[in-house]
Amino acid sequence: MKKSTTLLIAVAVCMASAVWGANAFTVNVMVGSASGNPSLVFGQGTNAEQKAFPPFSAMFGVKDVYLANSENFGAEAKVSGDFSRLGTDIRTVSDDNKWVLTAATDATAYFQFAEGEATLYVAEEGVDEAKPLPGNLSLKAGKSYTISTRSATRAVVPAQDPSGQTVYLEADASTDLYTGKATVEKLGSASSATLFLTTGDGPIYLYDGAKYYANDGTSGVVAPEAGWLLSLDATNIAYSGDTAIVNFASATDKLELSATTAKAYKPISTTVCVNNVRIASVNWVVKSTGTIDFDGNGEVDDNDAMYLYNYVSAGCPTAEDEWFTADGLADFTFGAEEADLEAALASLQGNPGVLDFDGNGEVDDNDAMYLYNYVSAGCPTAEDEWFTADGLADFTFGATPEELQTALDNLRNLLP
Repeated sequence: MKKSTTLLIAVAVCMASAVWGANAFTVNVMVGSASGNPSLVFGQGTNAEQKAFPPFSAMFGVKDVYLANSENFGAEAKVSGDFSRLGTDIRTVSDDNKWVLTAATDATAYFQFAEGEATLYVAEEGVDEAKPLPGNLSLKAGKSYTISTRSATRAVVPAQDPSGQTVYLEADASTDLYTGKATVEKLGSASSATLFLTTGDGPIYLYDGAKYYANDGTSGVVAPEAGWLLSLDATNIAYSGDTAIVNFASATDKLELSATTAKAYKPISTTVCVNNVRIASVNWVVKSTGTIDFDGNGEVDDNDAMYLYNYVSAGCPTAEDEWFTADGLADFTFGAEEADLEAALASLQGNPGVLDFDGNGEVDDNDAMYLYNYVSAGCPTAEDEWFTADGLADFTFGATPEELQTALDNLRNLLP
């Protein structure tokens, strides 16, 4: 894989080269779409760096693609290997470095050099020979892919982490909050623990039953208005940056945790350590039903309707259809910037099931027209009794009353 404005398959370097990979480089990995911000970063440089990675939130479950624990590959990275799932895996420069990409669901990963350059190879679990790393790679659920600068590399199957768990936060209709609970056991009669917190977006606050703690070291009795709230049975919490030291009223062998949020933020991760030993990691994932605010600007507007219209008109191309780019969504939009188009394309391609508003089993012209009519009417909610399902019928073809009602119900549920 070479550095390029487009994603191209790499050409292997001469096998007689004296130096294989003893140079610094970093590679951005985008999952599901070639555009947008990277989901993962790997490479090598002067200083090693690892960062934990919580799984992706998707419309119906989790798209879980991550870099595996480095402790399988020796000490060249000079990091602890505490986390089984990594979002960032930078090693110290070495010919022998390996990076393992693991997929829990089918997905497409796109690779692009951010700094430096090297010829990289990938070995798929269960396949005897490595091949040059292409610009995009179809990942199979349950498989691991070992990336190296050596053409003779073989696939490594990373050890599974029995102490990792994922909690899916469900919507509570009575409170309009997403909530979830987890129990971390085998603390060994601990009187305190250290929490390492990783967030995708939205601040994380801690709550001990009496006070709310922010990561700037402040605390108070007034609940935060936004962000994640992580509640635990502890006292004397010292919280700064991404680390919190929590003390327990009495020695305990388990820690009860609960998380709440009013918004479908990206996932967060909590790693619990006692005496510098990792006990468990908990990934908190909001189970969102999706959104029709495709560009993420905070409102459903005419542009969102046009993104879907253009997308359907193009045949609903997937991430593997490289001929279709975010610019293909621009027709009939007003003031949409490149970042808006890229965000919209990632949303449309990442969650195709949610676009079938009438539930007929396919995303078609009628679905585009339902959204157009809905936006034109001002996105009326269930409280707007004047608006009925018939208001979605204009410009549709053959839509039944049942399909119109299903579409209206789904559109209302998908409002941000």
